[in-house]
Amino acid sequence: MTKDRKKLPVPADSAAAESKPVLTDPWFDKAMALLACAPLLFVLWINLEARTFDLPRIVLVAQILLQVGPMFVRRAPLRVSHNPGLWIFSFVTTYWPFLVAVTAPHGPALAPQWVTTGLSLLGLSIFAFARLSLGRSIGLVPALRGLVVHGAYSYVRHPIYSGAFLIYLVMGLTSYSLLNTALCIIGCVLYMIKSLIEERFLSADQTYRLYMQQVPWRWLPGVA
Repeated sequence: MTKDRKKLPVPADSAAAESKPVLTDPWFDKAMALLACAPLLFVLWINLEARTFDLPRIVLVAQILLQVGPMFVRRAPLRVSHNPGLWIFSFVTTYWPFLVAVTAPHGPALAPQWVTTGLSLLGLSIFAFARLSLGRSIGLVPALRGLVVHGAYSYVRHPIYSGAFLIYLVMGLTSYSLLNTALCIIGCVLYMIKSLIEERFLSADQTYRLYMQQVPWRWLPGVA
């Protein structure tokens, strides 16, 4: 962000009153983090058991580790959506890339290996940069855990999804089929919808509305 931008105001703690108390309880939040990580840890175990570490599998394992680690030390939320439909949608969107990686059939490559390797590393780098920037404010469902405006979030509002888009692209280029293409497109659309849902939830806070003005791009600076 440019130096002449105004400092964002501190969010009001009164926003917590909009949530059901149990959803903002730290112990309940950690229990939900454990539940949310269970499928990811299962996918991680399957990949480690296979003991065949090509680049796509390494990227998948690294992505899981980056996602699971911060979940157990994340901040307790001030406000959480209590819409069960949004919870289900968020979990489906989060797990979709791993479902695609595990179930997608093999197919011919549409791009040279150096292209897919470069895109894989770029996608993983963006994902890692975004995760590290997010710190302890990580979560799957729409929640207010503390606004992050530095690092990757000073360029776009959803940098984690930007990295995910590239990883989906690599999946489609590495092993093409109509089914794989459909699965990857669905995954990208899910992340786009999730972005809108999260913004609608967070924009109830004045601080986030100001952040949206200062960082107008969702996924790609200057484009979208």
